[in-house]
Amino acid sequence: ELDSYALAEATVLSLKNAIRLHLDSYFLYKNKSYPTAHYISIMALEEIGKMKILDRVCFFNDCGFKDKTLHDWFRDTFYHKPKQMEAIDWGRYIKRNEKTGKIISITERYKHIFDGDLNRRKEDSIYVGIAKDEEGESIVINPSYYDKDDAIKQMTITHEVILRELLYVKKSGFYYDTEELTLYIYKHGMKLYNKLMKLKIPISFDVLQELLKLEKEKTVIKSNSAFADQFLL
Repeated sequence: ELDSYALAEATVLSLKNAIRLHLDSYFLYKNKSYPTAHYISIMALEEIGKMKILDRVCFFNDCGFKDKTLHDWFRDTFYHKPKQMEAIDWGRYIKRNEKTGKIISITERYKHIFDGDLNRRKEDSIYVGIAKDEEGESIVINPSYYDKDDAIKQMTITHEVILRELLYVKKSGFYYDTEELTLYIYKHGMKLYNKLMKLKIPISFDVLQELLKLEKEKTVIKSNSAFADQFLL
């Protein structure tokens, strides 16, 4: 059995850590350490994915589910691709055949995540290595290959994901299954959102329109437990 209080705390800390890593990647980017900025930005994205997975685990754990599925979900927090896919809300970016359920297409912008290529890029941007190319020839992996454009492209994706998460709770009335996470974002979300919006990181037009629409909305969230109240502080 998983400890409910530990799960709730880890869920909130995953969000806090994602924001810390995101700010670190921006600092490195501004100081022209582009490969490391790229690497840490992916780590920040994965922490958001971890937050979402833990949120789901919290819900089913509290509902009394103790079967293998629950532990399989928890195990996903230790693997890169599940966290990356959860972070971008992957269901929004695929189209399936209605009869067979097979994936027909994936939004090109996120295809590298579905293909598992993002984790290779993460490793290659931090470690020197030797690999084989398509023709079987040895090639040296050089982290310095990842330049300013690579870093800011990844940072934009992470930036948009974090901004969405902060604004959904505060403005749209969206609730996470983990009450502590909902309350933390409701209390601190706008301050964090405004801080991040000051960073000179591009935002795609579609996401910007979505954020501007959410900014106009307002909702009120109240706590139902003493344990959750501490996350309002």
